[in-house]
Amino acid sequence: MQDEIFLGLNKDQLLAAIAIVLTIIGAIWYLITLLNKRKLTGSKLTIQLKQLNFWSAPKHLVQPEFDDEGFVIRDLSIVRHYITYRLDLIITNNSEYTAYFPKLYFKDSINPFVELQSLDEHEPILSGASKTLTAVLAENSDTLPTERKRGNEEPIAMKDLQILIECQNSYGAKFYSMFVGATKKNTFHKFKPKFK
Repeated sequence: MQDEIFLGLNKDQLLAAIAIVLTIIGAIWYLITLLNKRKLTGSKLTIQLKQLNFWSAPKHLVQPEFDDEGFVIRDLSIVRHYITYRLDLIITNNSEYTAYFPKLYFKDSINPFVELQSLDEHEPILSGASKTLTAVLAENSDTLPTERKRGNEEPIAMKDLQILIECQNSYGAKFYSMFVGATKKNTFHKFKPKFK
């Protein structure tokens, strides 16, 4: 007869109970690791805006100034200028995971670009790869002709620009990146963030 070692179990029974407990712990650890990989690991997409060129064209006089003879003094009159910025919107995958089904969202569901090349959501963005979309921002500016905007000045729309990009990993879990134009920074989120 074998002696009781612990809780009425002999040595062989105790070793069998320890083996069962370790097997259960190992299985739980494996499931947690697998779930982690499926739900918590995904792509980190960043957005960068690169200005390509700038156009400024006068549209009409907003507040004309006249000389003594009734002629418009152009240099002293407020002129509305139509300004366009042609940009590259560059989406880069800065992770080791492929980004599937990428989609762009804008604050208040309003696309601020007058032109934006479409993003093919059925074309994944591979690890380390980039996609470049051409975009155009436009604005009106009412200024004196000598004070009109120059090409090195940012578009007014950049201050409020927020772009959310959504993608999925190979298991269908969603990941989000938020680009804020005012700071030109990207933040990464597991859950869909709200626009501010």
